Amino acid sequence: MRRSASDAKLRRLLQACAQEIVEPAGVHCCGFGGDRGFAVPELNAHALRKIHAALPATCCEGVSTNRTCEIGLTAETGRPYRSVAYLLEECSRQESASTC
Repeated sequence: MRRSASDAKLRRLLQACAQEIVEPAGVHCCGFGGDRGFAVPELNAHALRKIHAALPATCCEGVSTNRTCEIGLTAETGRPYRSVAYLLEECSRQESASTC
């Protein structure tokens, strides 16, 4: 998203759907490396070593634009990460009132 300069658009979309957006400083990649994280989980752990201190205790779920990133982020943080498409679908429903 950053390379294609689409991150600002995504951020605006997320702001319309989420109570709070946290972009952990110092975390630029999940480190999963496509499917390499399945065989070498240390890549994921190292890339996300700063994420734990950056996520507030109230953060109960996350979103991503890539399925393997979701897997790596979920495994490392213990919080469920899912596609941004699920968040958009959820917030598009009138009765939307997501809580963790």
